[in-house]
Amino acid sequence: MAFDIKKLDERIEKLKQLRAIASDPEMAYLLQEFVSGSGNGNRHLSPLDEIVVSNDSQASNEEKGLTETVHAICQSTSGKFTVRDVREKMQQNGFIFVAKNPDVAIGTVLRRMESKGTLKIVVHGAGRRPNMFEMMKNSARD
Repeated sequence: MAFDIKKLDERIEKLKQLRAIASDPEMAYLLQEFVSGSGNGNRHLSPLDEIVVSNDSQASNEEKGLTETVHAICQSTSGKFTVRDVREKMQQNGFIFVAKNPDVAIGTVLRRMESKGTLKIVVHGAGRRPNMFEMMKNSARD
């Protein structure tokens, strides 16, 4: 089997350009919007929907996993908090959610953290009242 090295090099160059665009949070958001949109307002989910992009200096404009990001926000929060509190803090820090429903994604991570003993539910929500979470004392990153 013979490979066309010139075409391979062209493809690599295009992927490098795509990577440069995707590393810019605003461009990544626009790219995701363009790629997943159908032009008629209907949105189709893609594997990129669970990526959270941060433009804070600590992240150096690199993509961070949702679990890692939620955990970091929870670690930096003192006292009780809700899914909404976590989402708002992430947005204030410049995070751009690509997920269709960030609250559902964050809630899933928080429940997983609770099952591992990293945090606890201090008030069980009901109806329109949300669950209230609190980090466990001396909880380390799993």
